[in-house]
Amino acid sequence: MTESLRFAKNLGFLYSTEIVSHIIGFVVSVYIARVLGGEYFGQISFSLALLSYFILFTNFGLVTYGIKEVSHNVKTTVDITSTLILVQAVFSIIAYGIIIVLVLIAWQQFPPEKKYLILILGLSLFPTVFDLTWVFIAHERMQYRAFVYFMRYITYALMIFLLLPRYTTIITIGIAYFTATLIVALLSTAAYLKLFRSFLFAQSDLVSHLKVFLKGALPIGWATLMSRIYYNFDTLMLSFMQGDLIVGWYNAAYRIILVLTSIGGIYGMVYLPALSKRIRTSKQAAKSLIERSFRILVSFILPITAGGILLSPKIIVFVFGEQYRNASEPFRVLLIAVFIIFISVVFSYGLIGLGKQKQLAIYSTIAALLNVGLNFLFIPMYGTVGAAITTVISEVTVFIGVFFTFRKEMMIPSLSLFLKPLIASASMVTAIILLNNSNLVILILIGILVYLGVIYTIGGISKSELILIKEMVRRK
Repeated sequence: MTESLRFAKNLGFLYSTEIVSHIIGFVVSVYIARVLGGEYFGQISFSLALLSYFILFTNFGLVTYGIKEVSHNVKTTVDITSTLILVQAVFSIIAYGIIIVLVLIAWQQFPPEKKYLILILGLSLFPTVFDLTWVFIAHERMQYRAFVYFMRYITYALMIFLLLPRYTTIITIGIAYFTATLIVALLSTAAYLKLFRSFLFAQSDLVSHLKVFLKGALPIGWATLMSRIYYNFDTLMLSFMQGDLIVGWYNAAYRIILVLTSIGGIYGMVYLPALSKRIRTSKQAAKSLIERSFRILVSFILPITAGGILLSPKIIVFVFGEQYRNASEPFRVLLIAVFIIFISVVFSYGLIGLGKQKQLAIYSTIAALLNVGLNFLFIPMYGTVGAAITTVISEVTVFIGVFFTFRKEMMIPSLSLFLKPLIASASMVTAIILLNNSNLVILILIGILVYLGVIYTIGGISKSELILIKEMVRRK
């Protein structure tokens, strides 16, 4: 199988199942938001945002570094996996201890249910240690990762739909989330043992390995932490500065944004090991992958950004209900951030593939510091819109850094790749404006048909990309 077909196959496995999985997760979020209302939805959003920082602490770039190292030398799989599990287990114990201190001492003013939710969600740190789906990403066996996460979302959805009508409390969300995380641990560990037979905990030279891992992983972990700050620290700040109801509105917009950014993240997961291999074997093949990836990502996200900004109020009310109408304005702004994230995928993951994770960490740190400062300034003045604006500014800051650094090492895709998607998007926007009084579903369908028709007519999709799409669908 050629490298291009393997890349297409891996994308096919991930997109065919993980997009469905994220749609399921999104539907569940909408259901929770409608059933519990804005204030409780805000408490859930705060708790999940908080948990994300502790999950990050337990691996701090180790998983991404593990993907990179194993993809370079598959013989190290068992040794690296065993060491990372031991390290993450220690970090998880420390992290949960910090959570207990925060909930029982620092945040005594929190409602009891919110405290219990945070404690229950925190327990998911422990099964997360045995989320070994990263191993399958490194080996480019995406079908395993896709199946495991599909089962996670199915488990979560079933528990919410079955239990929430009977136990209408945010505690139900915590129990469902923990159970779904446990499912991931069990399934991925079973799949790992089927392929690699065992762990090597006893033989693992933890101290010597830890020095090597942390040297490579710390810049990635730091960059991820900084990106997490400018990605969802605004949720935490909104909770403390303006209350859980405002957080609920803001996160209604963010739930749609998360579905979109997850698509870019999935592409990045396939792109990183594929690019890492090409950089070592053929610079020309690496350049071809970079250009093709950029074209695909731009062609996908540009019409979504344009259409979403235009139809923002209708989308929010249609999905979440009239009580969340105030989410439409931050949603418009956050769509700009999504566009920047998508076009950054090629360069940010590319820097990791080139071993330039330290530079990525520097740019992310600058963006995070800027984000925190601007949030303190903009949130009191502009509320949720101010928080969204700071997110955009942070993403632009990182993009500028990774773009110019990557340009020094590799070929940068031509800006002319924007032209055809831009023409097709402009045609789509024109059609939507002319039919603006129509039903939202009809407008979206018309927009999709116009965009696809125009971009195909003007040659915005190459024959080679059509072949790759066919391979993704076949997944042979």
